[in-house]
Amino acid sequence: MSFDGHALAPGAGAAVFRAMSRFDRLALRIVLPALAVALAAPAAEAQIVYTNAANITTPSAASYLVFELGSNGNPGSASTTFFSAAQFALSFDGSLDTPQLGIRAANSAYFNPGSPWLENFSLNTAISPGLDWYVFAFDFSIFINNNTSAYNSYVASNYWVAGTTGYVGLRIGAGGSDYRYGWAQISYNNDRSLSLHDFAYEQSINTAINAGAGAIPEPSTYAALAGLLAGGAAFYAKRRKQFPLAATAA
Repeated sequence: MSFDGHALAPGAGAAVFRAMSRFDRLALRIVLPALAVALAAPAAEAQIVYTNAANITTPSAASYLVFELGSNGNPGSASTTFFSAAQFALSFDGSLDTPQLGIRAANSAYFNPGSPWLENFSLNTAISPGLDWYVFAFDFSIFINNNTSAYNSYVASNYWVAGTTGYVGLRIGAGGSDYRYGWAQISYNNDRSLSLHDFAYEQSINTAINAGAGAIPEPSTYAALAGLLAGGAAFYAKRRKQFPLAATAA
């Protein structure tokens, strides 16, 4: 066994760490776990298929955008032009003054039980088969909010006031009573347009997914982590030159 060229007797690892200064040990305890987390994250979410929708936004309150989560392990797509594979649609109904999520038959979006409002899930909340999903055999829409008294029997949703960004729970039909579960991050903007930021689905049939799971960090996040690791390694190398370790047997 060796450590940086020094031959070590069995069990000498602990002695080497005892020979380090407290600051050296602290540096390793910070840098190494950060590296482990960075390397483990992609493997842990290998069954989740993620799509960055690039913050696509309806051009105006009178328009719409459509998207599909994806299938067979492939990412999905989104557009302000209709395409046949679309499973969901974000639109604003001018006659009702109400933003809506349209859903193709055999798919679902989770809405608050006892009301017609689309649920706003917090980050990391489980979207699972255990929720009280509604199944429709035809295309339908769920209200995101109600800006007027068009539906006087319902109190306006406090989940999606104008200017709100959140996660919606989705599921797509996989045949029979089987589904794949997913999420989409959307915004209902102050100008009454709607934006789609990103979305993902779990490949495994009838398996829960957490809101936001599988999202790929921005490049700046990786850059910061790389800087932390590089800086920690450089500092540690400098410390080793100043205070070389002696080969220490246990």
